[in-house]
Amino acid sequence: MIRDAIVVGAGPAGAVAAHCLAHGGMRVLMLDRPAPGFRIGEALPGAASRLLAACGLPPLSAARGHRPLAGTLSAWGSDTLEATDFICDPDGPGWRLDRARFDDDLREAARAAGAVAHVARLRAIERCDHGWRVTADDGAVLRAADLVDATGRAAAVVRRLGGARLRSPDPISVFGIRRGQGAPHLARTLVESRQQGWWYAAKLPSGGVLASFQVAADEARPLLRSLHAWREALAATIHVRAALSGVTFSDPPRATEAGSARSSRICGEGWIACGDAALAFDPISGQGLFSALHGGLLAARTLLEDRDRRPERMRAYVERHAAIHDAYRRRCRLVYASERRWPEAPFWAGLAGRAA
Repeated sequence: MIRDAIVVGAGPAGAVAAHCLAHGGMRVLMLDRPAPGFRIGEALPGAASRLLAACGLPPLSAARGHRPLAGTLSAWGSDTLEATDFICDPDGPGWRLDRARFDDDLREAARAAGAVAHVARLRAIERCDHGWRVTADDGAVLRAADLVDATGRAAAVVRRLGGARLRSPDPISVFGIRRGQGAPHLARTLVESRQQGWWYAAKLPSGGVLASFQVAADEARPLLRSLHAWREALAATIHVRAALSGVTFSDPPRATEAGSARSSRICGEGWIACGDAALAFDPISGQGLFSALHGGLLAARTLLEDRDRRPERMRAYVERHAAIHDAYRRRCRLVYASERRWPEAPFWAGLAGRAA
């Protein structure tokens, strides 16, 4: 069977793209085998509710395991905490997500709209008479007229089609999770800059706690080799340490790439990239997950356009991403440059490469 589209990757961007394409009448297949375990990227601004409604997706709610987020507390540029209240946002409070539940709900919405899920990973792609022949790692051979790269920072389709990945070297997020109850008064996201980098801490809807340290790659290695070193770095904070008083992190910390990244090409004849596969953000921007949802919607709208008008829509898609990237770079540089206390420290001295 030849599908209209194969969406490679079924994270937030891919699931939204698959849902919108299927809702628009396309025969869609989602190709992915989601990895188990915790994923960083667990907060959304209030504007996400408007975006989900525009896609015809279920609203965020406490009934789905998510929690309203009051705002942020930030010690940046000084040791004084400053508050940002989401009550002032016209879109209302943000949301701290049960991320596994959120991702599952998006995939289920895509299936309910008619998308078919194939639980496997991409092995190879090649052009054929009717578009694309896709080989999965379970041996299945799938065919479709269009491809959507929603494989996140891996940008698996983009790379196979000759695109390059442009990225900043920093930061690396070295994070720990404390399961169970803890930090009962941590109702906001807490951000604190230190000489090595910057921390954020958050209480998860499950009741657990997340603490993440964004550092340069060279600084990340010793933290990953030693839970004691990571705990010592946390103990050197002021506000994060106080907020997590009584919380013990007993599991080894983990790491994930957190620098900004983009693909040199994000669309072409019969294919398009969205979400982190097109443009990924430093977590200081707070844009990552929201941008992934928005990117999935934009990619679907582009492919749903009449074939004759597609080149025009793809040019607009590229221009839109370029504008988003330019605005992000300006904002990111301003935020990092506002921390002036440690200009010679490796993390802060590397500001020139912070936004790829």
